[in-house]
Amino acid sequence: MITIATTVLTALLGLCFGVLGTLAMVWRLPSPGAPTPVDQGAGAKPPYVLDLEARNRWESVDPALLHQVNREEFEILLARALTEGVRALDPRERAFLDRMVEAERSVRVARARSARRAAERLRADRDGRRLQVTGLSPSPFTQRSYQAR
Repeated sequence: MITIATTVLTALLGLCFGVLGTLAMVWRLPSPGAPTPVDQGAGAKPPYVLDLEARNRWESVDPALLHQVNREEFEILLARALTEGVRALDPRERAFLDRMVEAERSVRVARARSARRAAERLRADRDGRRLQVTGLSPSPFTQRSYQAR
């Protein structure tokens, strides 16, 4: 009789601890609407870092590559961002400065592309003159043939 009572008591204690453990786990779970670390932007940069990056990006622009009208507005806004801080600019002004960064970048790319094409033309002219001076005809292996198929 004692062994049966001990077994039943042990089973009831195990059941109680199991229920308490389950309740403790459920109590610790976040509610469905609570923000999770992923929702809070785990790994996201703090706002002051984003402001510092934006300021560095804007300072790297060469104003001489911008149009005169944009250059004046860019210099005014950049001076204000440097003196009053990046937070003093409203979202439209920040967007304008970011557009000027992209505009300056596209001008740099276009100039590099133009310089590369000019160098290729110069090289082609120089090679053509070399062939004319020596009286040789261009090799068919160095020219592309465009035949209609």
